[in-house]
Amino acid sequence: MHESDKESLLVSAIRQVGFRGLFKYAFYSVAVFFFNWLPLPQLRVLYLRMLGAKVGKNVFIGKVQFKNYHKASFPGLSIGDCTYINDDALLDLYDRMTIGNYVTIGFRTMLFTHFKGSHVDHPLKQFLPDRHMPMTIGDYSFVLSGCMVIPGVKIGRYAVVHSGTVVVKDVPDKSVLAGSQAKIISTLDIKD
Repeated sequence: MHESDKESLLVSAIRQVGFRGLFKYAFYSVAVFFFNWLPLPQLRVLYLRMLGAKVGKNVFIGKVQFKNYHKASFPGLSIGDCTYINDDALLDLYDRMTIGNYVTIGFRTMLFTHFKGSHVDHPLKQFLPDRHMPMTIGDYSFVLSGCMVIPGVKIGRYAVVHSGTVVVKDVPDKSVLAGSQAKIISTLDIKD
């Protein structure tokens, strides 16, 4: 990669995020670095509260991953009482995320609040525009290991999402969701 290409990528990144977003991202990157070194779940809870997250009582936070701190970030995160978030869960903080009381989030589950393609000039941007939407997981729900929840989904109260499920639409209260069947939903009208 040429030096001029590196400069143009940096300028493009600053243009997309802005200086305030860049500062916020740098600040929270350092904060997350220290979060990952905290040995006890109780210390992680206190630390998240210091960063502006609303975290209830008796919450267990494993060694989770946080992404996209330059947007809603930790002040947009709300976790209810007695919730258990396992190690390696990924929480996308681009938009608001509300996790209710007595919720269990399994190992390696990914909770997304946004979709953003790569570069602003990518030819598929016209078909898949960037979007972000808040996510809500209702009280007493289980989202078991290896699930993926896309932006804007609301998981109801007492709902169970079985391991490996990709959640693409709202889950009603007291529902059990399992399986993942990929199917072609449309074709793109694009010239090569």
